[in-house]
Amino acid sequence: MPYYQRQLATTFLRRVSKELDSQGKPAVQLLQSKLQKPPDALLHEGFLTQYNGDTCKWKKSYFILLGNCTLEWFDSKEAQGKGYKPRGSTSLSGYLLVTSLSEYNRLIHSLCQGLVVDYTHQDQDPLNGPPEEFLLFLYHPFRKSFCFCTNSAKSQHAWKSVLRDGIRYCSTVLQRQDSFEVEAFLEAVRFYRQEKGCYGAGDLLLGTEPEILSNVLMEDLLPVLQSQVPPNLKGSENRKKQTWCQFLEEVYTLVLSQISSEFLDFQRENEKLHIQLEKKIRPDLDQMLILKDQISIKLQAVIQNPVESCCHLGVEPDLDCVMEELIRPISLGFDVVRSLFTDRIDEMIRHVQSLPTTVFQEEVLTLGEMPWKPGFMEPCYEEANLYKDSLQGLKEKFGFHGVTSLVLRAQNLMQQLMQNSVHTFHQLSEQHLSLAINHSQITQTLEKIKTRVLKKFDHDSSSTRKQFAQEWLVQIFLPFLLKNLEPRCKLELPKYENYVFADFSGIINVENIYEEMVLAVLQQAVTKGE
Repeated sequence: MPYYQRQLATTFLRRVSKELDSQGKPAVQLLQSKLQKPPDALLHEGFLTQYNGDTCKWKKSYFILLGNCTLEWFDSKEAQGKGYKPRGSTSLSGYLLVTSLSEYNRLIHSLCQGLVVDYTHQDQDPLNGPPEEFLLFLYHPFRKSFCFCTNSAKSQHAWKSVLRDGIRYCSTVLQRQDSFEVEAFLEAVRFYRQEKGCYGAGDLLLGTEPEILSNVLMEDLLPVLQSQVPPNLKGSENRKKQTWCQFLEEVYTLVLSQISSEFLDFQRENEKLHIQLEKKIRPDLDQMLILKDQISIKLQAVIQNPVESCCHLGVEPDLDCVMEELIRPISLGFDVVRSLFTDRIDEMIRHVQSLPTTVFQEEVLTLGEMPWKPGFMEPCYEEANLYKDSLQGLKEKFGFHGVTSLVLRAQNLMQQLMQNSVHTFHQLSEQHLSLAINHSQITQTLEKIKTRVLKKFDHDSSSTRKQFAQEWLVQIFLPFLLKNLEPRCKLELPKYENYVFADFSGIINVENIYEEMVLAVLQQAVTKGE
């Protein structure tokens, strides 16, 4: 929390200073849709056979996925239809979906390191004999994992699509918000971990604020728990693994509950702090920015050469290659979004001749469902999954552990582009179709609107692709630079704390100024490499 309080002030100052910047963000041409899924909508439902680790048996239950991406299950479809309480439920935030038993076992083995010495002489795994052929696994390192099977490839694919979409939607709830509070929170987590020598937060930053804080705390706790608990576990290898996973789940539940309560209290205090920051920063903004510039100039004399040298030797040789790997999958995904949108509009235009006007207007309204249909959008999202292989080498070379976050971010942008395209088409249709008096004129008008929307799409997809690549080049290389510069530069920072006026000490932070300078050098290299 102390890191968060510091970053709230620092980030608010940055946001207010950007208000003076006349350039701002690049202009977009598509109309921006603000539509969100209704929380009580039913996205998918059906039977799944679930494995119960306590009884070592499979049981068929009726599952529903709500619009808020909560998965609930009931004893029967009738129980769900009559409004009975679900037998269980879980938010999908932070889960990983796999369809391979070997991949699921690999994840469990990784979590249970030290419990099983020889994997070739384990007890027989009851999961090897599921009653139905098509498997689905939801894995979370600290929450209950789920093992499902279904009776057809079609059902498996449908559930895979909606579950992946639910995981993405829950896990990126903060990344879709543009507020200085969220920005400050994510930076605070990063600074907290940097103090411990862990640069780059990667996929820890998925979920809500309490979930992220719980991830960070579990990261701190895990080595202690691993040293104390596994040596005392008794029973077969499978039993040890099951007990260990249940223990971690109970610890995480306790941690999440306590953090959620404390964070709620802090948010109430945060509202008061926001008002105080407004009163303190805006009247003295000019003086604060002048002081920041003065400290930057003093710092620059000491750190500029080491920063530029580190960037030139450690980052620039790989910039073009990584940029290319970032651009390719998202470009392919945007191409699929464009193609799906065009095909759907063309199909609708072909129906104009055979549909009454009222029915046609209803069909235009149904376009809004397209971005929220996981099965429909799956071909786009699959292109983003290419990153999982193409960026694998970044983990070892640059310590980058955020590929999952990167994939989900790319998929969010694909959905947003589709949503904006549909929204723009709908708005323009409402404006111009009223002037058309017959089917021929309706067809001509729709063709013109489609062409207009596609031109806007091409502009926005190009600028979005560029922003995405720049954003993730920074996410990949900035932690690497900061880690390598720490011995030479970070130790110099305390010398400059005396230059911060006492009145501004809670707002202007030397370490933030230093990081902004490192970021500026990196961004200059990124821009030069485009």
